[in-house]
Amino acid sequence: MIKKLLPLAILAALPFSAVQAAETTTLHVVVTGLKTTTGTIRACVFTTPTAFPSCEKGVGTIKAETPANAPTVKFDVPGVPVGATVAVSLFADVNDNKKMDRGMMGIPKEPIGISNNATNSFSAPDFSKAQFVAKPNMTVNIALRYY
Repeated sequence: MIKKLLPLAILAALPFSAVQAAETTTLHVVVTGLKTTTGTIRACVFTTPTAFPSCEKGVGTIKAETPANAPTVKFDVPGVPVGATVAVSLFADVNDNKKMDRGMMGIPKEPIGISNNATNSFSAPDFSKAQFVAKPNMTVNIALRYY
């Protein structure tokens, strides 16, 4: 009887021993086109389309920020899940008030950038246009847009 139960016990324990933490990576972000060297670049890496591209709502995001001190700024975002479909949204918080300033029609007053340099004519781009699969030590280049 024990000989029959031992293999079953071993098989039952396998799923527990196979559980591992998801592998993460550091995403390297290069932002170009900054016209002023004041303020802060505020970025969000979205792991779900929920709330994209609004960093302020912060749902499903990994946040990072860096000084906006040169026309081209480089910074790292640690903790991005390898193999996950993600998208990056960022803005240059020129006045450092920790929010995206908008005009009366909701148009950004501060420069913005989206992964894949995704754009839309009259609204923010969809997650599907900005998404990519995160790979180990990947670099993403984003050009700022001014409206």
